[in-house]
Amino acid sequence: MRQPVIAAIDVTPWEFYPSPYKDNEDIERDDEPIIVNGEEKVPKEEFPEMVSGDPDHRRSYKFATLTIVGEDTPIVLAIEPVREASVWETDAGESTTKTEFVGRLLEQAKQHVDIHKVFADREFDAHGVRDELDRHGVTYLIPKKKYAADWHRIEQIDEHSVADVAVEREVPLWVDSRKHKTSIIYVPSTEEEGKYAVFTTNRDLSPDEAIGLTSQYRQRWVIENEYKTIKKHFLPTTASTDYRIRLLYFVL
Repeated sequence: MRQPVIAAIDVTPWEFYPSPYKDNEDIERDDEPIIVNGEEKVPKEEFPEMVSGDPDHRRSYKFATLTIVGEDTPIVLAIEPVREASVWETDAGESTTKTEFVGRLLEQAKQHVDIHKVFADREFDAHGVRDELDRHGVTYLIPKKKYAADWHRIEQIDEHSVADVAVEREVPLWVDSRKHKTSIIYVPSTEEEGKYAVFTTNRDLSPDEAIGLTSQYRQRWVIENEYKTIKKHFLPTTASTDYRIRLLYFVL
C-alpha cells in the first residue's frame, strides 16, 4: 500500500425495527409515560442501549469507520461504536460526540498507515471535528453549511466575468483556546446546475489547487458511497441485540 493515504470518515446505520415503546397490553399502572409527538408512550425497560433514534423515527445501530479510499475496493482500517441519545431515554441517554470517535478512529488508523488527507461529508460539519483532525496533523476537506457571508461571496462569484471558483484564505477557527487557520472553498456544484458547493480545509491553497482537491474529494467519495451502499443493503440478517455481535457481522 502506498503511503501516505487518503481516508474517508463516515457513519453507517444498521436499521433496527423493534419499537422502544410498550404495547398497550404491556403497560402497567405505575409506568411513567413520556410525550412523543403529542402522544403518551411508555418506554420499555429492556431495550438495546446502543440503538439510536433519528428525527424520522428510524432506529439503528451505528458504526463509524475510517476507510482508506483507493482506486479499487476501499479498506476499512478503523471502526468505532456510535451511540446517540434518543427520545425514549428522556434525560438518561448518553451520546458519543463526533469529535470523540473521529479522534479514536485516527488513533487506530495511524498505528498502521500514514494518513495524508481525510474526507468527510456534511454530517461532520463541526468545529470540534475540524480541530481534532488538525490536531492529528492531517489535511481535511469537509463540506459546510451556507450562511449569510457564504451567500454574499457566491453572489460576488456569479457577478465575476471570468472566475467561478474562490478561496477565502487564513480564516481563523477557534476551539476552546486553540486556533488553526482554514480556507473556505467555493466551487460549482456537481449536483445542481448553477449552484455552488462550499468546503472547508486546513490547507492554504490557491483557486487552482482548490479545484484539484475538491475533484479528488468527489472522485473518492463516489467510490466510498458505492461501498457504503453495499454495506447498508447487504448486511446479514440477525435477530441479535448484542452490539458486539452486530459489530462482528458488520466488519465481516
